[in-house]
Amino acid sequence: MRCLICGVWNLNGLICKKCMPTLSLGKRLVDGVSVYSFYAFSEIEFLLHFKYQPIGSRIMTVLARWASLYFSQNFSFPHGLVGVGIDDRIKNGYSHTGIILHQFKRCGIQPIYGELKAKNPVSYAGKSLQYRQANPKGFQTQLVSRDVVVMDDVITTGVSLQEAIGLLRSKNNRVILALTLCDARR
Repeated sequence: MRCLICGVWNLNGLICKKCMPTLSLGKRLVDGVSVYSFYAFSEIEFLLHFKYQPIGSRIMTVLARWASLYFSQNFSFPHGLVGVGIDDRIKNGYSHTGIILHQFKRCGIQPIYGELKAKNPVSYAGKSLQYRQANPKGFQTQLVSRDVVVMDDVITTGVSLQEAIGLLRSKNNRVILALTLCDARR
């Protein structure tokens, strides 16, 4: 198979080691919750555009695997944490947040798939902060009284995470942290 980025033959997967994006841990706060990201958006923007295509599941797996390996080597948390993905629903044959949840199982985070779904199917891609604030996703969850890690692929303005954190807290959940593959501000 050829590397998706440089086109050189690569027997180890979709992306050769030379082209693998650099892991660079970033952190910001959303409603008092630490949100960690693993890549600069500018480094993986090209790859994220594939999430709307069938090959996107394989790309998300590679990116999430590297991020979860880094996280498992540098962080530890108490047992009993559950992970939920922002709007974890199947689109184009797979759920990108479901893939991220699955890869972070190695960190002791138990995934709960399909738990945090939006009633409003609005897409925030390329939209302004004002648009995002005026069009909430209307998340729903049945999760109550748990220690939760929220996961998503990208944090841009933080509006989706803020809405998800607020809902989870309203159901007596304790949001320990949030993990995203990348931060659009980096």
